[in-house]
Amino acid sequence: MLGHPTAAIDAIHLWNGFYPAKFHLTQGIYERSLCGLPTFRGDLSTAVYSHDQLVGFAIVKESGNELYGRAADHRFHLAGVAWRDPDQGAAMLRDVIDRVAGAGATRLSFGQDSGSAFPGVPVECIELSGVLKKLGFHASEAVVDVEADLADLELENFPNVRALLPNESHLLDEFLAREFPGRWQHDVMLKANTDGAEHCVVGYFVENRLEGMALIQDSAQKLFICGAVWHLSLGEHWAALGPIGVSESQRGAGHGGRLLQGALAELKHRGGRRCRIDWTTLTEFYGKYGFTVSQTYETFDLALRR
Repeated sequence: MLGHPTAAIDAIHLWNGFYPAKFHLTQGIYERSLCGLPTFRGDLSTAVYSHDQLVGFAIVKESGNELYGRAADHRFHLAGVAWRDPDQGAAMLRDVIDRVAGAGATRLSFGQDSGSAFPGVPVECIELSGVLKKLGFHASEAVVDVEADLADLELENFPNVRALLPNESHLLDEFLAREFPGRWQHDVMLKANTDGAEHCVVGYFVENRLEGMALIQDSAQKLFICGAVWHLSLGEHWAALGPIGVSESQRGAGHGGRLLQGALAELKHRGGRRCRIDWTTLTEFYGKYGFTVSQTYETFDLALRR
């Protein structure tokens, strides 16, 4: 039901009254990040109506491990929820929890799903976190988004850091399979195959071998993932960076900082201003390059009995 166009309009309206303005949904985000992926479980998701008015909904996804080429696990995800009344919301989620447990899940997490809109509960959403705690969810580590205005940054260019060429997509796939198999490989290659690696990936080369990569995004592209999901809050000349990583053999020698500067310089050259790096705990590292925390999330998990 939640995938139906009419239900989508109602759900977006309810969502946008539930979350802060920076997390307001568009049709594209709803379809791409919430209900449009193969991990979406329409049979476990729910929509609650009262007098033909949508008063609550919960979107459930299963683990993305099979998409990432890994063994299936029994972790499920609340990709997004909204309600008009917290008591109604709690009752709705109790029903969802029972059905998810009945489907074989051993853990239910808020966010962190494939194509995720959230890495956790935004700390502003006190009502949501309160209901989750009431239902037995455990809050663990905090993760953050960091942001910077690229116009304020003095960035150094390095000759071995550059955007990939149109014929170098295979180098990216080989690098990710070697160094970051699983979710990163799946998500970055999906993005590269959609928008072209030359438009969205900056590489770090050592003796002509790809030893690092940074995913970059801006408004000229089609598929918005990771830090670009909520790009409307960044203004017209927005930019997003991440994931970013270097080969294990190259770590600890400053290569990551050089790759970061080169990727940010590329975004700045393309006209980017406000730039977001999402879902990280590396505030000290990014702080060295002018980034400050813009959003904090609490991660919530519920252990389920099968």
